Amino acid sequence: MNLVLYFWMVLIVVVHTQKQACTATMFFTRGISVTNFLVGSSALAFQAFVLYPWHKQLDDDFEALKKENRQVLQALEAISLKDRKGTTPN
Repeated sequence: MNLVLYFWMVLIVVVHTQKQACTATMFFTRGISVTNFLVGSSALAFQAFVLYPWHKQLDDDFEALKKENRQVLQALEAISLKDRKGTTPN
């Protein structure tokens, strides 16, 4: 009879420690999941609300710069053609 009582006591202690370990593991895993979600959400918000508008502004500025560069090249070509016409060989 004593052996059966001892067996049940050991079984209760093992189940109780496994339940505590399972709970600790569950909280640790849940904490990592929540941290991962927060980091991912923050990265997405930063990309959507900071980087995308900044990228759009840079793209617009780059297009304006290309337009200005084309105008300068056309002016230089016009000057070059004018110089060629003005200096004809005799």
